[in-house]
Amino acid sequence: MTREDRKYVLGFGAVCGVFGIACGIVVAILASPNESYRFFAVPAGIAAFLTGAFNWWLFIGWKSKLSVRRGILAGLLAGIGGQYICWLLVLWGAWMAAMTGLLAQKDVIDPLNALWGAAAFTAWSLLFMGWITVPGGAMLGGLFAALQKRLEAERLSSS
Repeated sequence: MTREDRKYVLGFGAVCGVFGIACGIVVAILASPNESYRFFAVPAGIAAFLTGAFNWWLFIGWKSKLSVRRGILAGLLAGIGGQYICWLLVLWGAWMAAMTGLLAQKDVIDPLNALWGAAAFTAWSLLFMGWITVPGGAMLGGLFAALQKRLEAERLSSS
């Protein structure tokens, strides 16, 4: 993987992170009477960045196989996997807050059980927000791959 590939991996992660923050804000607004969701954009953005960058590295950067189809696949899987990572971060954060005394509630799920708990939350979350995150991630992946192809073609033609 070249230095240019690393730049695109982080770039797609950043694009996904911004999209994740936007989706987290939507969730916080829709759940507005519930105070627990007011900071939901933070784990959503972190999870989207991590899964977006990982999937871009896995499908495009690792073997330098750039195509719009692979970009769509990377974005689609980031839209699905990001939800699991987001819920895992939420559950682990709640456990850490309870253990450090920042959260008055002490009966939170422990980190090991959070692994399957996040999967259960993800199943429901995909029903409610998956119709935005999955096609949105696929569109972002396709557009980012097309942009990367264009930029690389310009860079090669100017050399």
